Amino acid sequence: MSNGYVCTLSPACLERAKAELCEDPNTRKQEINAFRERLLRLPGLNCRTDSLFLLRFLRAKKFDQERSFTLIINYYKRKLEKPDLYATLLPSSIQHVLENDFIVKLDGKDKEGSPVLFYRPGLWDPDKYPAWDILKTSMIIMSKLLEEEDVQVTGVRFLTDLKDFHWQHVKNMPLDYLKFQLSWFQDSMPLRYKGFHNLHEHAVFYHLFTLMKHLMSEKLKSRIFLHGSKVEELLEFIDKDVLPEEYGGTGPPLSGKAYTKVLLESEQDFKEEMRYGFVDMTMHKDNKSKQSEDAMENLSGTYRKLDID
Repeated sequence: MSNGYVCTLSPACLERAKAELCEDPNTRKQEINAFRERLLRLPGLNCRTDSLFLLRFLRAKKFDQERSFTLIINYYKRKLEKPDLYATLLPSSIQHVLENDFIVKLDGKDKEGSPVLFYRPGLWDPDKYPAWDILKTSMIIMSKLLEEEDVQVTGVRFLTDLKDFHWQHVKNMPLDYLKFQLSWFQDSMPLRYKGFHNLHEHAVFYHLFTLMKHLMSEKLKSRIFLHGSKVEELLEFIDKDVLPEEYGGTGPPLSGKAYTKVLLESEQDFKEEMRYGFVDMTMHKDNKSKQSEDAMENLSGTYRKLDID
C-alpha cells in the first residue's frame, strides 16, 4: 500500500536527502511499507499511514526504523498527556496569536534553503491569552510546514528577538508548560532544527535558559546561538533580502498576514488530524470484551519494551 505517493522533492533536496538522511529512492517504498506495517500491528493506535506523513518521521531519524518508531510513538503519546490542548489544535483557535505577529514566517528562506520562523515574545500580553496558545501556534505552523517535502529535508531555522520579554512573561509560563514544550520540540516533533538564534537576550532569558538547559539534549544545545545586539551576525545564516530592515536586512517588514490566511484555510485538515492517536485508555473500563482487554495489555507491554519517557 503506497497511498499513491509520488516524490515531490526538488532535485537539490533529493540530493541532500541522499547525502544527509540516508534516503535511497530505490528502497524508499519498502522503508515506508515496513514502517506502516509495524504501526498497523500496534494495538490501540489509530495512526495516519499515508506515505507523506510517515516520511516526516523516517527523514527526521535518517531512515532508522527503530528511532523513527520511537519518535512517532512519542508524537502520539503527547496527545494522551494533554488531551485538552489537542482538542482545540485548530488555526481558528490561535488566530489572535497569529494576528498579533508574535510568530511570523519570513517570506524567503535561509542560505541552506530552510524556512525561517521569527518569534517576538515581548509582544505577548499574558492578560489576553495563555502561554499554551503560543505553543499551539508553533505546533500548527510546524505541522503545516512539514506538509512540504522539501521542509522535511531542509528543516527550519528559528529567530527570537527577546526585546521587551520580561518577568511578567516568565511568571505566566507554568512549569508543566515549559516541560511539555521542551519534550514536544525535542522528542516528539519530526522536524530538523537548523538553529535557534536569539537576539537581545538579557537576565530574564538567562534565568529561563538555565532552568531548562539541563533538560536539553546536547544536540539541541549545540543549535542555540546567542547574538545579543549583534544583528549583523544573522547575515552569516540568512541573506540580507530576507531579513527585515530593523534586523540588518533589506527585506519587507515583519507581517504574518499572508501565512495566517494559509493556516486558516487549512482548518479542515487539522480537524481531520484530530481523528488520530492512541485510544482513550479509560474506554476499556466500560468495554468488557476479552479482545479489548488483551489489546490494552499488549499496548502496555509495548511501552515497557520501548522505555519511552
